[in-house]
Amino acid sequence: MKTRCRHCRLANLSHAIPTDDLLPDGVHPNQAGMEKMAAAWFAALSADTAKGR
Repeated sequence: MKTRCRHCRLANLSHAIPTDDLLPDGVHPNQAGMEKMAAAWFAALSADTAKGR
């Protein structure tokens, strides 16, 4: 996905959290899911930092 905002960053979380890491409501992540989301964001932001952005 491309963005027009050069200051915007995206992290694809669609495959970062398996359904086992969701609360019973099926929408919100549990602690393990939040840790996986954080890892996905860290990877996305680290990749940009490595590119000098």
